[in-house]
Amino acid sequence: MEKKNFNILDELISHDLEIIKYFQSDITKYKLLILVFKNYYDQGFQTIEDIIEKLPRDMSSRAHKLSCITDLTVKGYLIKEPLNSDLRKKCLKPSKNLIEEFDKYIKIVG
Repeated sequence: MEKKNFNILDELISHDLEIIKYFQSDITKYKLLILVFKNYYDQGFQTIEDIIEKLPRDMSSRAHKLSCITDLTVKGYLIKEPLNSDLRKKCLKPSKNLIEEFDKYIKIVG
């Protein structure tokens, strides 16, 4: 493996991006981060239920997944927005601060 690859790995875990570090503290939160940004870049916002279904069942319980979503929205990292077609259903979007940090985080590997 090239030395450059080791440097990238070091940067991915030793950065100073506080919001990203918070997501990295729990595998469920980190996977939520990846799914929310995949949806954000695809402009295909999925409901919270759809996102929970995409998280592996053996990774964490449904209750833990919902708890993580609640925690991340209370902290203001993720934003719940109602769908236009059904106001009872909510989708998750990244906050402005999270978008800014994630862009910096992605540049580490780019």
